[in-house]
Amino acid sequence: MGNRLGEFVKERRKALGLSQRKLADKAKISHSVINKIENGDNIVPRTQTLEALSLVLGVSVTKLMDELQGKPAKASGDPLITLIENLSPKKRKLLLDIAELLGEYT
Repeated sequence: MGNRLGEFVKERRKALGLSQRKLADKAKISHSVINKIENGDNIVPRTQTLEALSLVLGVSVTKLMDELQGKPAKASGDPLITLIENLSPKKRKLLLDIAELLGEYT
């Protein structure tokens, strides 16, 4: 199956300026799961894990599933996803911070 998901998660995490531990904290999943995903350990993440990661990484669950299954990249067609994907790492981090603030007030 390869480790496209792990490589993708690591790339997005670093682009957002997050450590594995910080990503785990924000996604409310264990650090060891992040480590296993990125290192290509033979695990298939649960749907809830992919949903949590998608929110923090600013990508769709479908995108993570495509990476997990080794499918070629395709345009999402969602203008919000496209906008997020085209942001600089600094702006993605800012957007994530804003989203967290909004979550505190809902």
